[in-house]
Amino acid sequence: MEIISFLSMWFIYSLKYVFLFSATKYCKLVSNEGGVELLRSLYENSRTSSRVKQLIDMTLEQCRRHVDDA
Repeated sequence: MEIISFLSMWFIYSLKYVFLFSATKYCKLVSNEGGVELLRSLYENSRTSSRVKQLIDMTLEQCRRHVDDA
């Protein structure tokens, strides 16, 4: 696994984990700070692994449940 993919997976997994405990707070923060767009951009990148894309999907779904414009 290349380093970019590893770091991406670590980052997305960390977000997903934090959302388990304070989803409303952190989903709003991520949305307000441009994180949703960043996640979508990472998803669109051809170098992003399928596992990272799965984590992005789960994370964005969690945000959709807690923030209207995610």
